[in-house]
Amino acid sequence: MSISPARTAAFDILLRVDHTDAYASELLHSPQYSELSQKDHGLATELAIGVLRWRSALDEQIAKYSAQKLEKLDLEVLTALRMGVYQLQFHSRIPQRAAVHESVELVKRAKKRSATALVNAVLRKLGNQKRDEKPAAENNAHPAWLVERWNREFGLNVTNQICAYNQTVPEIALRISEEAAKQELSTAGINLTPGRILTSANRVDCGEITSTAAFREGRVAIQDEGSQLVAMLVGKGDRILDCCAAPGGKTRIIAEQNPQSSVVPNCAIGMYSAASGTRSLIASGVSIAGSRTSTTPMNTR
Repeated sequence: MSISPARTAAFDILLRVDHTDAYASELLHSPQYSELSQKDHGLATELAIGVLRWRSALDEQIAKYSAQKLEKLDLEVLTALRMGVYQLQFHSRIPQRAAVHESVELVKRAKKRSATALVNAVLRKLGNQKRDEKPAAENNAHPAWLVERWNREFGLNVTNQICAYNQTVPEIALRISEEAAKQELSTAGINLTPGRILTSANRVDCGEITSTAAFREGRVAIQDEGSQLVAMLVGKGDRILDCCAAPGGKTRIIAEQNPQSSVVPNCAIGMYSAASGTRSLIASGVSIAGSRTSTTPMNTR
C-alpha cells in the first residue's frame, strides 16, 4: 500500500514548518499542492493543522510509549509519529492499519528505515488507547503556566471551557467585497450563513471556497470575524500604521475605509510574513506606500 498524497503533503508541510519560518496555512494553498483532489487537500489540511494544534499532547503520548526520548528522535521520525498518533486518537473513521502503516512508510520515505520498528511499536501500543481524562493543560495542549494563571483569575470551570474552545476547529468566515460574488458562490455550490457577530460577514456552511474564481481573484477573502471587527474599529486617519499586517486582511479593510489616507504601511515581523502580506494586498488592489520589517515610517517622538 503506497502513501496517500494527503499524508505525504501533510508530512512535508510539517517538516517545512519546523525547518523554516513557513506557515502551514500558506503552504497548503501554495501551487505545489494545487493538484491535490478536494478530498486529499481536505485530509492534508486536517492532518497538518491538527498536529500543530495538538502537538504538545501528542508528544506526551509518544514519550509515554517510546523507548527513546523525544529529543533523541530525528525530526522526520517524530513528525511521522505525531501524524500517526493524531489519526489514532482524534479520527475514529481512519482505520488503525492505515494510520500505522502509512506512518511507517513515511519514515522509510524520509530514509530513516532504522526507526521503522520504533514507529510501528509506539503506534500499535497507542492504537487501542483512549485519550486520557487529564487536567486542561495536558488534555487540551495548553502550557501549564497559562492554565494556572487562568485558574487563579477565572476558576477551574471557565478555564476548562477556554481550553476546550481554543482547540475547536474554527468556522470559516468570509469577507465578501461585492454582492455579486455571493450569487457566484451559490452557483459554485457554496452555502453561506450569516456571520455570528458582524452583519457584513458570512460563514461557510458547506463547499470548498478556495476552489472558486471569486476567492482566487480576491473578491472573497477568508478572514475571521474578530479580525474583521478589529480593522473596522480602527476608524479614520490620514496616516495609519498596521504593525502586524500579514497576510493583509485587516490592512485591506483599513485602506478601504480610508481611501484618502496618505499612507497605509504594511509592516510585519519576518520576511516571509511581509512578502505574503504584500502579495495579498497588491492582488486585492491596495497600493502599498511602505512595507518594511525593521523600521517604521512614523515619527515616534
